[in-house]
Amino acid sequence: MLAFTVNKTYEIWDQKSIEIGDTDDKGFEYEDHDMDLRYLISELRNCTDLSDTVITEHTWATSHGSIDMYDGSHTNESIHIKSINGHKPTAHQLKRLFKAAGLTK
Repeated sequence: MLAFTVNKTYEIWDQKSIEIGDTDDKGFEYEDHDMDLRYLISELRNCTDLSDTVITEHTWATSHGSIDMYDGSHTNESIHIKSINGHKPTAHQLKRLFKAAGLTK
């Protein structure tokens, strides 16, 4: 059985942070969270893009998504696969996971 250790990060962009090109409102939604394959794929399916056009062992999945209806801020979330069965993931493993989640062809 495969075991994954995953980090989920967030960034919140308001008009001021967009103008200066950086945001201070960022952090971890969860860190070093252990999950199985089914849960990881469901998390990846919420993502819309990958961090790189060529997948490497450092590529992560991201979603440029929710907009706060009150203040217009945008929240981006990213899934970083830290390890698979205690080992750093390879580019090939990440490609297979991203494909299973529908992020690549």
